[in-house]
Amino acid sequence: MKTIFYQKYLDSAGEEKIGLSIGVNKGKEINIVVQYERFIGDKWCAIVRYDCSDGFFHRDLLFPQGEKEKQIISIPTLEEALNFAELDLKDRREIYTNNYKKKLIK
Repeated sequence: MKTIFYQKYLDSAGEEKIGLSIGVNKGKEINIVVQYERFIGDKWCAIVRYDCSDGFFHRDLLFPQGEKEKQIISIPTLEEALNFAELDLKDRREIYTNNYKKKLIK
């Protein structure tokens, strides 16, 4: 299996990024991880992660104290899942960040 990793910055200040890890075997995607991170305070914070590590595609909402909320997403192919995850993170990143920051304050 070959793993391809890259990241995309979402803003001009370089404070928001999406990291993508795609496991490929014989030209076919067999595993994906898509993670949204934001620079808050003085460190990078992982806020949302999509993956199929538990044997199914899902979204983990990540919170400052280490807790997470798992949500199963039913999408037929990993290619569609990858596109869905990237688009969702770009479109809803402010909502995810605000939810994360609310937990940071508590």
